[in-house]
Amino acid sequence: MRRSRVRLLSGARFVVRRGPENVSSISACQEPTFPARGFRWALDPFSQVSFNGVCDKVNWVAVDAPVLAEIVATVQRLPYTWPGPPTAASARESGQGTCAAKHALLRERLHALGLDCERLMVVGPLAPSLWPDLQEASGNLMEVHECLTVATPWAGPLLVDVTWHPAAIRAGLPGTLDWNGAGDMLCAVPLVVSYAVSRDFRAQKEMVRSRLYSAYERQRRDQILTQIASRAAQFS
Repeated sequence: MRRSRVRLLSGARFVVRRGPENVSSISACQEPTFPARGFRWALDPFSQVSFNGVCDKVNWVAVDAPVLAEIVATVQRLPYTWPGPPTAASARESGQGTCAAKHALLRERLHALGLDCERLMVVGPLAPSLWPDLQEASGNLMEVHECLTVATPWAGPLLVDVTWHPAAIRAGLPGTLDWNGAGDMLCAVPLVVSYAVSRDFRAQKEMVRSRLYSAYERQRRDQILTQIASRAAQFS
């Protein structure tokens, strides 16, 4: 049996198995060459690998729309919180996260399965329509939000937004439940303008904020966002 080295994918913690017809066990660490329309092959991180990094058998998993939808749902279920670090590690360790942290975690997991995804910066009204009092208090203040675009081989690029947890969406906050992995999700912030940013995302986001807010408006934005997070946390 030929033995090949395999580098385990960073951040790959689990994989959704779709059944025998979508999983192929092969002896060498080679991507399957048989036709695979409508999905992408990804290494199963639970493949049998010896301690010296040499593999005897590797499973490949077909990442299709249902698999994508299930992975997205696992991150969407994490409760929204604010403030907090905008990192995947923060969401993974605390089991909750800001929009930035939840999407960082989702991006990490999708990259681990070979799906291309990029952060999307969205500018829109700060306060959700669910709370008219906060809308009135926020006036014309905008929020600089982030979500993802995911490039799929079955539907092209898709907008994916997992900001609000399911109970919050059922209560009236904008989002998509029971997503099928084949169409755009509803953005948590009504889109006024969006930006595709490939480098220095955090710095670019702060530059957008600096032109949207005065120092006083930034403070008021933070106060209102704190109230939004507090109210959203009551939906569980």
